[in-house]
Amino acid sequence: MLETGEPVYSPVTQEGPLLTEDLIKEAEEFVLRTGSCGAGCSQLLSDMQAFKAANPGCILEDFVRWHSPPDWSGSDPINETEESYNFRDSTSKRGQLSSRMQKEGAERSAER
Repeated sequence: MLETGEPVYSPVTQEGPLLTEDLIKEAEEFVLRTGSCGAGCSQLLSDMQAFKAANPGCILEDFVRWHSPPDWSGSDPINETEESYNFRDSTSKRGQLSSRMQKEGAERSAER
């Protein structure tokens, strides 16, 4: 974990529903049209809760690194000096959120 240096444990998560290509496209269009994550939020929330239970003391960035590695770019925190991390800046010597995660509204969605 970024703050404590402890290993990250991968929790057992619930399997998401199987979706056809049409249903995936429909869900994406719904998100674009309404700005809401809809049913996908419940799966994300479930994954976040499982991750937090398996990794007490974790921070949002730990979850992003585990759940969606392409949304995090950074260096190995073991060899970096400790630095306080300001989520609003979305950067640190330990790494940074992807440009997709730094877009307006991404922070609010991730904090839910």
